[in-house]
Amino acid sequence: MLAEVIANITNIAAAIYKEEGKEPKWSKASDYMPIWDPDKARRLSEEDNKKQSLEMMKQTLLGIARLQNKKVDRKEAAKMRKPTVKRMK
Repeated sequence: MLAEVIANITNIAAAIYKEEGKEPKWSKASDYMPIWDPDKARRLSEEDNKKQSLEMMKQTLLGIARLQNKKVDRKEAAKMRKPTVKRMK
């Protein structure tokens, strides 16, 4: 029963926050059920442990660095901005 509730909540969130023009990925209650069979659990974990390519890791790190550099540039630009002068009347 809890798996059904989680699946419904996930589906509602997916429907609300989906990208324009794309169909959301719908969840089933079985996606949230534990796997009690040790052999099946081992096979599924081996499928999930696919190695990430070097190029994918490189692109991910470059993306993180690019975002960080944008943040640093904004901070430096804010420091270089001329101070505002308050005029006394």
